[in-house]
Amino acid sequence: MRANHLRHQDQMQAFTQSGDISEMLIQISDISKTSVDFIDMEHKQLADSINRLWQLVENNSIQNNADSEITGKLQEIITHLQDHFGHEEELMAKNSFPAAGHHKKRTSCFSE
Repeated sequence: MRANHLRHQDQMQAFTQSGDISEMLIQISDISKTSVDFIDMEHKQLADSINRLWQLVENNSIQNNADSEITGKLQEIITHLQDHFGHEEELMAKNSFPAAGHHKKRTSCFSE
């Protein structure tokens, strides 16, 4: 448990050395709209989950029992990404999107 806590502290230090913590949070205005409502909603949900993960990591030095919550949130994000990329691939195939192969190649690491 102590090793996990130290690992998270090291990760936090690396993030905070890059600048203001608020710069690391994903703002909904930073996310490009796709004009596909359910894809845009999934992007917003993912941004919200990443922001929550960041808050958990940021507060980990205060909450000694946050490791399991951080791990759970990270797994939730990975699962969301796998589902989301599957939805995008289905939509791209259905609409013969020219960059579908490129998208699949770039996101395949989440399906392994």
